[in-house]
Amino acid sequence: MPVHPTRTSVFGIDCVPSVRALAEPVDLAVLLVADPLPVIEELAETKVRFAVAFASGFAETGESGAAAQERLAAAVRRSGLRLLGPNTNLNAFERFREDLEGPAIALITQSGHQGRPVFTLQELGVRLSHWAPTGNEADLETADFLSYFAGRPEVGAIACYVEGLKDGRSFLLAADRAARQGVPVVAVKVGRTETGARTAASHTGKLTGADRVVDAAMRQYGVIRVDGLDQLQDTSALLARARKPLADGVVVYSISGGTGAHFADLATAAGLSLPELPQAKQDELHQWIPEYLNVANPVDNGGHPVGDWRGRKIIDAILADPSVGVLICPITGPFPR
Repeated sequence: MPVHPTRTSVFGIDCVPSVRALAEPVDLAVLLVADPLPVIEELAETKVRFAVAFASGFAETGESGAAAQERLAAAVRRSGLRLLGPNTNLNAFERFREDLEGPAIALITQSGHQGRPVFTLQELGVRLSHWAPTGNEADLETADFLSYFAGRPEVGAIACYVEGLKDGRSFLLAADRAARQGVPVVAVKVGRTETGARTAASHTGKLTGADRVVDAAMRQYGVIRVDGLDQLQDTSALLARARKPLADGVVVYSISGGTGAHFADLATAAGLSLPELPQAKQDELHQWIPEYLNVANPVDNGGHPVGDWRGRKIIDAILADPSVGVLICPITGPFPR
């Protein structure tokens, strides 16, 4: 329902001159104005419970902007409504694919653009259910959405891009709730360096906090901190979709002895256990893999079985071993179906 003080219609939809003139209750007010403060004060007279403010020029601009943001926050508190923003964006209104199944990723980003790589996981068949671009967080903050998403039955993992924590205790309580609900939280938290912290302050007005304290607190409450958006993408997708391993053993299955050796080093350095497969299992694998190739773990198939009928049989045979909880397949080239 468009509201505009002078226009009579927008894109063929009739306008009303003010929120007081709305003919029916409104769930969400979307504030596309340079100064949302007067509108918040108008909304206080209505029963609107939620609003989104897109305007920038607040805490991210310095002292005067911070003061303007505090006035906005105070008006929101008086009004009784809850506000997303300011300095947020239209990612809050993205369309999510409805043809994907399985546990979903819920996304929280203080920067809208930084969530884009995770959102595009839908193109790879990974379901997303929510996206909260929180911006300057004059009212609603990362912790609010973290706590809410942790209670949603469709959410399998929560991915976050965080510049600063508005209230550290609220964040840790929300992280604790997610841990108790069994919902993994993966976060990029910027501000490791002086330059990064300064840039965050000029972007959303956030003070990033002492990095070692943030790191320790996240670790204590089970938040998995990653550095890159590709790590955020991969880790949240893995945790949303993968089941808990039934055993500690990890098997590496590759098309090359070199790849297997490389990945064995990486896995061992990460503290993973790579057990040697029993001789009976090795004999079984040699039904499909030439005898001269090593299948003790890592399993080297020589390449060709990946592309034919033997590939699935080999994978099923490895996974049938009770000592194997995780199978890693670092296949480094494309194969036709």
